[in-house]
Amino acid sequence: QTCALPIWQVFDGSHLGSEIVECIQVREFAIGTTQPMGLNLDGELRGSTPCRVQVLPRSLTVVAASTGNGTVTPN
Repeated sequence: QTCALPIWQVFDGSHLGSEIVECIQVREFAIGTTQPMGLNLDGELRGSTPCRVQVLPRSLTVVAASTGNGTVTPN
């Protein structure tokens, strides 16, 4: 399955109505993949999967495309 939306939908919020988008609110999440993958953090490659992230309230927006070979798991 390919995940492709026009980027403007992300910026204006209309992507939230798409059947291929799942929106969840969490304080912590983990990202795992079948093979280690680099993490692109605001345009910079920093670290790799697997990783665990703690989110400060109202401080982070995460946009992740599913490649079909990994998981994003709320904790």
